[in-house]
Amino acid sequence: MGSGGAISFPFLSPAWLGLSLVASLALAGILPGAWRRGWVLALGGCAVASLLALCGVIPWVGDLHLTAYAVAMLGAFVIAYVVALHRARRIGIPERQLIDLFMLGLVGGVVGARAKEVMEHWDEFTRLPDGQPRAWGDALSRAADIDGGGMVWYGGALLAAALMIVYLRGRRIPILAFGDVIVPAMLAGLAIGRLGCFFNGCCFGRPCTLPWAMELPGHPGEHLHPTQLYETVACLALAAATFWWWGRRRSDGEVMLGGILGYAIWRFGNEALRGDTIPTTLFGIPMSTSQLISIWLVAGGLALAVVVVWRRRADPRLRELATRVPGSRHARPAPTGEDNQQEGAEARRPEERS
Repeated sequence: MGSGGAISFPFLSPAWLGLSLVASLALAGILPGAWRRGWVLALGGCAVASLLALCGVIPWVGDLHLTAYAVAMLGAFVIAYVVALHRARRIGIPERQLIDLFMLGLVGGVVGARAKEVMEHWDEFTRLPDGQPRAWGDALSRAADIDGGGMVWYGGALLAAALMIVYLRGRRIPILAFGDVIVPAMLAGLAIGRLGCFFNGCCFGRPCTLPWAMELPGHPGEHLHPTQLYETVACLALAAATFWWWGRRRSDGEVMLGGILGYAIWRFGNEALRGDTIPTTLFGIPMSTSQLISIWLVAGGLALAVVVVWRRRADPRLRELATRVPGSRHARPAPTGEDNQQEGAEARRPEERS
């Protein structure tokens, strides 16, 4: 199922704009607490998106093309959430907070991944084939057309991680403990997402003569490394390894670091087989931008690993505490309704949360 064989159906007609606006106003005036619960903001966001679509800024009015790429991205998000949910509960993170984190990750992931793609191919988005500048509306519309493919995973992962860290610090959720939960989930989701890249024909490999070389969408007559499938297999292996490691770690942060280092090293090697890389240099050594990011991730991961090991040696109790309660040394009983009410009261008293 490639982008050429997409299923189409009407989506976001003008009636949806009016309906979402009316629903927003109705909820604001009728339902108590609608603003606090975010329902009005969510519907208002739909209304804004519809308005942008009607103005031609976002190409969503008319037929929605349901591509394998879009289905895989949705599947990746669902798989990652399901994998993370069970263990998030075991370390005492309520499902409501996990949903907040995943929404931040979704927004940051999509925006960051697409922004990195646009930056790497700036001229393709801002200039016509003859070199003349595009109209700003056309350029913005092309940049917003994420369903057509073209997103850089590292850009999305870094922005999503930054937003999650801000949330975790604000909620006083241990970052390393949550990292041990989210990294295996992200690896599992990425394995599914790369299948979408395969069907879409993006993130393709170099030409080769190997028996498993494939002709991908958009590359007729070429037999290429299926680097997307290579990464699917690698991410499944890394997800399984980190998932197994989680119950055997000696302190928080080990699983997160293992997954990050493993993926960065793998990605550096897989980039050598890619045929769509953006070149750069490090100390005069040619490499791709993703290889450069992988190097920085390995360097940062090793530095953080030194800190984790030092903490474990400085406090011998960490190993015992990490295994005493299933999941994490920070684990606590699942919150009750009364706990959630107290949590909400605390959130309204920021002066007490020094």
